[in-house]
Formats: sequence, C-alpha cells, structure tokens
Amino acid sequence: MSGICGIVSLTGEPVANADLDVICAAVSHLGADGGGIWTAGPVGLGHQMMHSTPESLHEKLPHHQPMTGLCITADARLDNRDELFHALQVPSAERQHCVDSLLLLKAYEKWGEDCGKYLLGDFAFAIWDAHNQKLFCCRDHMGVRQLVYYHDQNRFIFASEAKGILADPNVAKELNTQRLAVLKMSGHFLIDNESSHYRNISILPGASSLTLDGGHLRKQKYWEPDFSKTLPFRHDEEFLEAFRSVMFDAVRARLRSNSPVAAMLSGGLDSSSVVSVAAPLLSDQGQRLTTISGVVPEKCRGRIEDERYYIDQFRSWPNIDMKYVSDPERGPFDDLEELIAGYESPFASSRHYMYSAICAAARAAGAHVILDGFLGELGPTFHGNGYYAELLVHLRWIRLLKELKAKHKISGWSLKYDLLQDLIPAGLGSRWRGSSGEDEWLRETPLREDFVKRELGASLPELLYARRNTQRTGPDLRRVHHRRILSVSRKTRNLNGFVGYEKVERRFPFLDKRLLEFCLAVPGNLKVRNGYKRYLVRAGLHDILPPKIQWRTDKVAFSPDYQVRYNAQRKQAYTFFDAIGLADPVREVVDIPRLKKLAAEDMANARADTFRDYAAMQIVPLGLYTITFLRQFSEFKQ
Repeated sequence: MSGICGIVSLTGEPVANADLDVICAAVSHLGADGGGIWTAGPVGLGHQMMHSTPESLHEKLPHHQPMTGLCITADARLDNRDELFHALQVPSAERQHCVDSLLLLKAYEKWGEDCGKYLLGDFAFAIWDAHNQKLFCCRDHMGVRQLVYYHDQNRFIFASEAKGILADPNVAKELNTQRLAVLKMSGHFLIDNESSHYRNISILPGASSLTLDGGHLRKQKYWEPDFSKTLPFRHDEEFLEAFRSVMFDAVRARLRSNSPVAAMLSGGLDSSSVVSVAAPLLSDQGQRLTTISGVVPEKCRGRIEDERYYIDQFRSWPNIDMKYVSDPERGPFDDLEELIAGYESPFASSRHYMYSAICAAARAAGAHVILDGFLGELGPTFHGNGYYAELLVHLRWIRLLKELKAKHKISGWSLKYDLLQDLIPAGLGSRWRGSSGEDEWLRETPLREDFVKRELGASLPELLYARRNTQRTGPDLRRVHHRRILSVSRKTRNLNGFVGYEKVERRFPFLDKRLLEFCLAVPGNLKVRNGYKRYLVRAGLHDILPPKIQWRTDKVAFSPDYQVRYNAQRKQAYTFFDAIGLADPVREVVDIPRLKKLAAEDMANARADTFRDYAAMQIVPLGLYTITFLRQFSEFKQ
C-alpha cells in the first residue's frame, strides 16, 4: 500500500514544491521504497512508493504524459489486467512490464469519468487532466484503499490519510464533534459515509469518484451490488463449480507480489478457506505460503483454549510454512499514540497488539503481502440470516422443518433467534429485546449522554432508524445479504490502522467485487443446508478445506487470552482515568466516572458473553482510545 497526495490551487497561484513536500512527508511511512513529486503551475501531485507487485518495481510516480496532458498518482493493484490489456489495445510485447498506473491512465483516456466501472482490484488514484483543467479521483469498490480530501475557496488537497492534509499549515486541526457523537453507531454510514473525525476533511467513499472542475466538486457512485441478479445454473454442482472458480480467481489476484506471501490463519472457516486456496495456487507458481497464527502464550496453555487444534490441521497440508505468534507482554493499552495516529479515529480494535505481532512476523518472513480472511461473512461465509423465515413466509414448511431438525441435531436451534426475530418489523425489534434502540446504543458507548444528544439533536431518530436497518434481518435472505454488503461498502474504515501496518499490505480476497456479486446471487438453499449455515464455502471447498475445519460450527475468540492481558493492564487504565482532573475538558465528552467504574472490575472471559466482559473488551478500551484521540486537539490538551 503506497501513499498519494496532491494540491490544486483554486486561485491560480503556483503550487510550491515545499508545500507539497510537507504533505508527502506526512504520509512517508507508506512509502518504504521512495517517493516523488510533480508540479505544474497551480497543481502538484505526490507519491510515496511501496513495491508490492512485480510490475511496481518499474513504476515511478507521479507519472506525467506531456502528449496527453495527463499526470497520475496512484495507490493501486489492478486485478483484471488481461481484460484491460485487450480493451485498451496494449501490445503483447509491452504487457509484462506494464505498470498498473499506466493502465489507469489508458482507462481514463478511453472511458473518462466512467473508468471505475471497468476496473477490478484495490485502488485509490488521482489524475490531473491539463487539457480539460480538472482533477479526477477514484476509489475501489469496497474502499480498501483510502482517499481523503479538503476543499475551500483557495485550495483542494487530497491524501491517503488525514495527517497528510493536516500537515498543511493552512488547514486547522479541528474535531468533528458530530462524527464523534455517533461513535460505534453502524447505521451512521447509511446516512453520512463521507465525514471523517476531522472537521472539513471528507472521505471519498468506496465505489465512488470525484471530479474537481472549475473549483466545483462533482461526485458519482459507479457501483452498487445488485440483489436482483440471478445465476444461469440449475444444478447444485454447477453452482459449486462456479463458486470454486470465482473463489480461486479472487485469491489468485491477490497473490501477485514481488515478495513472499503470508496469510493470517486463525483456524476458523474464513482464514482457512483463503489458506486452502492460496497454498496450491502458490505451489503452481513455484512459491510457498507462510501462515501466521495468533495463539496463547506457553504460560496460558492448559488454562485457556486457543485454536491450535484447528490450525494444526494444516500441518500435513503441502506447501505451507506455519508460524505461531503470541507476544505475551503486550495488551490493549500499549502503543496508544501510535495506534490512534494510524487509525486517525478512536475506533481501533482492542486486540490491535495481535495484529501488530502478525505483521511483524510477516515482515520477518520476508513478506510484504499478507492475505486476510476479514469479512468473509459478506460473501462465501454469509450466515444465511432470514432464510428460515423466508421458508415460512413462502409456505415451504416441509423444507423448514427439515432444516430446523438438522440444525437442532448439529448445534441446537432457538425459535426466537432462528425464526421469530426475522419476522418482527424493524421498529419493534428493540422493544422485543427489552430496550429502546437509543438505550441499547448508549449503553455501548463511552461518551456522555448529554454530549451525544447535544451534538446529534433532531437527527438522532433518523440515525437510530438507520442503525436498526443495518442490524435487522427479515424473511428475505437476498435482501438481508445485500444490505450487509452495502453497509460495509459504505463504511469509512481504515483497514490498515494497527501499529506496524506501514510495512505490510493486507489483501482481502473476500472483498473481491466478483466474489461478492456471485455469492449475493446464490440461492438460499446453498447458503443454509442440512443444518449448516455458511454452507456455500463448506460444500464449495470440499476436498480443499481440512474436514475438521470444513464442518466445525464453533470458534474460539480471537486472542483468547485477552482477559489475561486486560487484567494485567486494567490498573493502568483505571489510573489513566483517575488522573483526569475535574476541570479536564475531556470530561465534557467522555463519561469518566462510568469508565472508572467499569475498569475497576476484572474480566472473566474473552468471549465477552456478559456485559462486564463486553465492557472490558469494547467500552473501556474505546474510552481510553477516545481520550487519546482527543488529546491531539488544542481544546483537549492537558
């Protein structure tokens, strides 16, 4: 993952190299392999290079073409290169070393502002079109690569991260209090998916493009998953064979690397599916796969169960080198300033220490690319929510009874959670659970209730409705599946915010557009069958997945010794909260007395089945991360 940035002066004044250098320096951690700038009058583009594909070794950005008047800076990996070579008439002799940024330029030349529709992969790029005096920016379908921007009457500035824009001395670092107030409210992204935590800095959403033309911004969305599409197959084996093909394509595309490839392996269905496919594909290329697994330290073995049994199912699998990591001395409250600087948000994972350890192990193995099974439930491992209710509504009662009987035999079933909750209208769901949507949400946040209500005001009911809309299911599996994909595609998350991310590029096969569209169109009886949810990947990767993993229905929590780490650092958190003075301005935002009360109790179990344990895994760390985030603003400094 490289870094990009740029400035367009809207007053006509030339962009000084020194101004662009400041922005580039702020994102230099993304450019382990050098950087560069290009300026031409009122425009300047910058780049920080990280080589992650063989072709990128020949790439130098920004790249300017005097004949066409185009200049590009890009953070991109294109996955449909052969298709683009043909469509863009790239000569065969030039294809091997043709860099992705050149393909992006050719795509823009051919299709203009519609070029995003023809691209596959992970990308964020900007093209200055001198002949038309406009800047075109575009971001990939699921928002894997970031692009943020600032726009006032004098300047338009963009960068891979907000810190690049904030390095400009003319841009004030101001807190977006309304964005902070919706912390942990998932439905926010259905209403506003462009706000960052910094006032006046916006985020270009996934599957979107932006054009700056004559000082005015024009935005368009070039893709949205279509839940009405169907697949031209009649028999199960046809569906499963087609699934295997697209799954292998999605993983294969993410193996294109100039260094060895690593993969996270937790022992669960998602990461194991990626590993099972990647290993034979790499073998065909004469390369080996290194898997990296987080396990409990030796001192915890026998007392705390981890996933070694399932991870070790790959011990006999060919072409895999396995590594364990534990990093036993670290926990949720380490590296706070670096963590928040990486995420540029308070909303960081409390298990960030394990991700950092996995990244460090990947680098030690010589890998700059690590495959991640994150968000598999959006596609191949979708749980099939709504399927039982759909069978009931459509009077397919014999099938329903057969499925419920099979599920009861495998893992038990609940009338309330497997069937009735999908039949209850969205507005009644919270009441049925015994709490209002507002009460339920506020209980999960470390923010003061009066701060939240003051900032959100009249918009709170709309936000709560959007939150319920992302959480509800319903008697229509395909609509539920579509809503999940749409919600995640609109989220403004930094997928590489943990400490250590700078030197490793995470790649996500399950966020492949082709795979998502295929899985969305698969009928429900291939997502839930014979009592098994996530049936598509289980059946589709038969004889590819280790059988013990293929049919497992349980899962140990990620970093199962979290409670040990949390309890060891709990006093550190309590002391942190206790040291906040009565006049400290963070008290106007964060509920310090509540956090102190929650931090006073030990955590019992990393599965977080009780509210006390949930608070230890989510609320207390989030409170500490929020305060650390606030300290960067002048009004919250001590």
